[in-house]
Amino acid sequence: MSEKDENVNTFVGDVEAARMMGVSRYTLRGWRQQQRGPHYHKVGRRVVYSLDDLRQYMAARRITPGGEANDRL
Repeated sequence: MSEKDENVNTFVGDVEAARMMGVSRYTLRGWRQQQRGPHYHKVGRRVVYSLDDLRQYMAARRITPGGEANDRL
């Protein structure tokens, strides 16, 4: 893999994003309507999510046993 390929951001649709996060695509839709959840992009009528954004969103919600949850986002 070249350095250029490593810098390319990969996008997935709402079905794949929901599967990765363990929620339904309807949950993601509700979050978008409530202006919650991970960042997303609109490409025409299609909604896509950056893999980097999904990873950051999940990392921000990591809970350490015996510690506090990260409720920043």
